[in-house]
Amino acid sequence: MKFICNPEELSNALTIASKALGKTNISILEGIKISVLGDTITLSATNIDLFVETKLKARILLEGETIVNGKDFTDFIKSLSPYDEIEIECFDNSMKIMYDGNSFGMKTVDPDTFPILQENESIGKFIVKERDLKKLIDTTIFCAAVDETKPILKGCLLEIKGSDLIAVALDGYRLAISKTKLIAAENEANIIVPARILGEISKILNETDEKITVTIEKNKVRFVIGNTIMVAKLLEGNFIPYENIIPTDSKARVVVSKVAFENSLSRAHNISRKRNNNYVRLDIEENNIKISSEADSSSIKENIPCKLEGESITIAFNSKYLFDALAKVKEEFINILITGSNAPAIIVPPEGDAYKFIVLPVRLII
Repeated sequence: MKFICNPEELSNALTIASKALGKTNISILEGIKISVLGDTITLSATNIDLFVETKLKARILLEGETIVNGKDFTDFIKSLSPYDEIEIECFDNSMKIMYDGNSFGMKTVDPDTFPILQENESIGKFIVKERDLKKLIDTTIFCAAVDETKPILKGCLLEIKGSDLIAVALDGYRLAISKTKLIAAENEANIIVPARILGEISKILNETDEKITVTIEKNKVRFVIGNTIMVAKLLEGNFIPYENIIPTDSKARVVVSKVAFENSLSRAHNISRKRNNNYVRLDIEENNIKISSEADSSSIKENIPCKLEGESITIAFNSKYLFDALAKVKEEFINILITGSNAPAIIVPPEGDAYKFIVLPVRLII
């Protein structure tokens, strides 16, 4: 195997493939398979839960394939980005990388030991714009659980309903629901994808209108993103019936500037994080929200204007959970629907139903 390529292009492709590198004692799962054929380099990696394959063009001098340690190879190629061109040659279980009259060598592994990705029959498929899929993932996965005792909640539910794709994640204290329109869909379906893997997929997505094809197969889902294929193992089991968690009515609707609320909350958070329960208190009245928090050595009280429809109310939240939700809001104003001091609150956009962020309150002892 022998080829010449641009090291920055190779480095970018390796960064994508590296998302599936395993952190185990199994050496083959720490490797990246390099296949050279025609005018194309194909890079593959897997950690069993995720398989990644990505391609780039190169000047091929001799076809072939091999496996190298993924981290070591990726790190070294990244260091060569300033060069315009590098030459890579493999022979006798070793690799030689030549650049500007210099060379670097590393051991390789027999490519026949690499796991083979089987493509199964499709049981569902949809096509979505790249920017829409990225937004859907980013506004949902932050609510997924990280606790190993709740494995199903470490996943994100994806639902195909008509022409809509709906994503849901929750951890027992908060819930995120996001919705986007699909370009096309074959069948209605529900799958649970590990939130961590969706996060890795989001990192390679761009703010473009390029079409992403997603195919649901038995026990896995396949994302085709340009020259990259990412196949994720699905979580098995039943997701929490999240519809039962969503309050069906509200006693108050609060409209407030996102920036003003976030800035005031940030200052209160600096106090609240010194407490075990990490909460901030909101006293909501007709034209004003009083945000307050106190710790042993400091306290804060701030007022910001708002518009209230309904009853005045006092409620408290874990400040981190509010922050995480507000970080996903792009609109100038947000709406907060409140049912009661001890009931979940819902953050929704001023118009439409693109997202819902539901946060459980902290019980106040007055």
